[in-house]
Amino acid sequence: MWARVLPVFAVLSVASAAGGWLDNELYKQAASDVQPHKLPRYTLDLDAAPEDRWTHIAKDFLSEVPALQKYLASYVPAWALPIVEAIGRDIEPYFTDYGEEMKGIAKVLGLDLGEVVAINLIYQIESLGLNCSNWNNTGPTHKDDPGCMAVDPNQEWCYCHNVSEYIDPATQQVPPSRPFNPDNGPGLCTSLVARDTDGTIWHGRNLDWNLDSSLLGLAIDVDFQRNNVTVFSGATLVGFVGVFNGMSPTYSGSIDARGKGGLLWQNILESLLHKSMTPSQHLRKTLESATSFPAATLDLASQDLINEVYYIVAGREANEGLVISRGRVPDENGPVRTLNDTDWYLAETNYDWWEPVPTSDDRRTPVNANLQALTQANVNATSIASIMHQWPTFNFHTDYTGIFNPSTGSYSSIVWY
Repeated sequence: MWARVLPVFAVLSVASAAGGWLDNELYKQAASDVQPHKLPRYTLDLDAAPEDRWTHIAKDFLSEVPALQKYLASYVPAWALPIVEAIGRDIEPYFTDYGEEMKGIAKVLGLDLGEVVAINLIYQIESLGLNCSNWNNTGPTHKDDPGCMAVDPNQEWCYCHNVSEYIDPATQQVPPSRPFNPDNGPGLCTSLVARDTDGTIWHGRNLDWNLDSSLLGLAIDVDFQRNNVTVFSGATLVGFVGVFNGMSPTYSGSIDARGKGGLLWQNILESLLHKSMTPSQHLRKTLESATSFPAATLDLASQDLINEVYYIVAGREANEGLVISRGRVPDENGPVRTLNDTDWYLAETNYDWWEPVPTSDDRRTPVNANLQALTQANVNATSIASIMHQWPTFNFHTDYTGIFNPSTGSYSSIVWY
């Protein structure tokens, strides 16, 4: 546990009245059994040819390829394979910014390009259910849509068939949908920003993905450089060209899923037909180009995305901390929540801050109570790390914890297994 490597600030333990997974002692024990591991750190040269940028990194992980392929075989359903294969055959229109990097990764790891596409869409694909109640019946996915006809002339997959039309040839049955069950615990995240009494902003984040432990060995920190100077640092998985969180000299950013990551079939088609970006690639692109907190928040509030997301951003000035509730298009964004003279912290789990949280997954109340018990006078690296390690903010699905401070350049990155 983190307590073995960091002094723990005594914070309030808040018992939830919700029951379910939140009060499950076995789940709590599972969370306490994991150990922290520091991520290996690499440098990536943004001045190099895109197809060569990841070569020296990917070579170090060739032994992990079988586990990665096994994971993809488990989580990418057979009916989704035509999608990733179609993108892989002509990748640049769909991944304009990072398609060449994905080609280079595929070559080094000995993977099909479709497999690398799947890695970069896994957060969207892995919880998709084949059920037309979850599909978009209007807009770009309707039958005879010109965009669909261009990539799927026979209309085998690129529009919302009636569910009765789709039969899995292997089972001769309609594949079931896989709805999220809050009683099974989170598959989500918690991020927070907190201002100390000197006006310094601290940024904490837990990534609750419940990845297989074999895949956690692919987690790395990367210093993205131009002209031998680090533009930003970020955490990712080998083969995944976006970042889950990152920090530049002037701000840090993290991603929390919104609406269970917007895991709908229409989201993948949005990528195919309308060149939307994944939230993780959008965050990376912002960190590469935006050089200030205001510029970054403007960028993150713009650009069409494959799925809804929360962007949590911390800067260097006293009130530079906010939560952007992103829609798939900017016109669908929710209200922005910011630090101010009264609110010295903000905490975001996976629900709109202006709405109540479901009692079956109320991680908001405990993290807010723990921050209140902490008090602003005690905000520092150690205390924020301790907050991030309190149940249920830290839970049996937590894979990664990061603590960042753009003012000091402090960047702590831990993976748990």
